Amino acid sequence: PSSDDGLIANTRVIVWCPSKKKHNLGTLTKTNGEWDLPHRIEYDDGSSEWTYLNYRRFKIVEKANETSSTTSQVQRPSDVQLKVNTRVMVWWPLENKSYPGTLTKIDTKR
Repeated sequence: PSSDDGLIANTRVIVWCPSKKKHNLGTLTKTNGEWDLPHRIEYDDGSSEWTYLNYRRFKIVEKANETSSTTSQVQRPSDVQLKVNTRVMVWWPLENKSYPGTLTKIDTKR
């Protein structure tokens, strides 16, 4: 595997999981170009894996800033407080597709 594939830590990705037949949203938390599976993904559902994204169906949702790639802090779903302007991915099962979006309003009365 090449370590110069352009993927850096803290990049948000959505990865197709064929065994679950769905996309998983997660964060690329570590890379190691010397390993057969050089990309560590921590998914928003709490699962994680080492994989080789160049052999997977995936899309970059949000590129990491160069400065954020050096930080060791990664937000986990349990740490996130949803608020207006939070970036999200929404799954539309009828279209078998995910769409990025931004929360514009939160109704706490529902």
